[in-house]
Amino acid sequence: MNSKSFIPALFVALTSVCCTSKAPDAPKPASDSVVVSNTQNVEASVPKKDLVINWSKPLYSLDEKGDTIERWMYNEKGLRVKYIRYNDVNDIFEYSYDGCKVTETMIFATQKITNVSEYSDETYTKLIGYNGKKFDLSADGKVMVSYKDGRTWRHTYDNQGRILKIVADRMPDTEDEALEYTYMDNGHVIEADFFGFVERDNLGRNVKSDGDCSETVWTYEGNCGISATKPVGECSGVDADGNIDGKPAPVTKTYTYYAQE
Repeated sequence: MNSKSFIPALFVALTSVCCTSKAPDAPKPASDSVVVSNTQNVEASVPKKDLVINWSKPLYSLDEKGDTIERWMYNEKGLRVKYIRYNDVNDIFEYSYDGCKVTETMIFATQKITNVSEYSDETYTKLIGYNGKKFDLSADGKVMVSYKDGRTWRHTYDNQGRILKIVADRMPDTEDEALEYTYMDNGHVIEADFFGFVERDNLGRNVKSDGDCSETVWTYEGNCGISATKPVGECSGVDADGNIDGKPAPVTKTYTYYAQE
């Protein structure tokens, strides 16, 4: 695992899209769209009186030009039913629910992948199985071994019951993969893998990340999260064709709006 030092918070100067003013109009639904919950609350980025921001429920993301680059859709129960990542072909993720099971269908340009997750109840919070395989649980219900994509993942916890590490069994001709967790005094959690780390605050929001090719810092204003990303290391100073041009790489920003409920 790479040993990464934490990057200082970047000063985020808002440009053409501003979270402190009225948010851009919500993107028009696709022809096969479904119900979007709380659409009446996405127009203003300043939290409305008596409403709480649901940081686990993003609605849409805009780039610096104000163009929609992501959308999340929900049913009348508030469950996610579709996520679209807009690109040349549009990556689509669809979710359906059958009792305690959730089916995720990922549709890419030339590929369609389906995974089924099983939960302990219909709150869909405690995952107990994946693609027909049940997880091995301890006496207190913690996941000790889980299965995903043909790999076996083993979980370890600290004496407070917090996850410390998830390690994948060694596969032929591959290296072990692992996630490690560090808990900070300010309530933040750092999730690190071989490629870098992500730090999250006590609301579950991303704060900063560091990878092989980029650094990202998140700030929040109203119900808008602003991520500022810059290339680093060997990836910095590279032009659109992948050639090293020696020029400072620009900072790019994304603006994500969350539901107010």
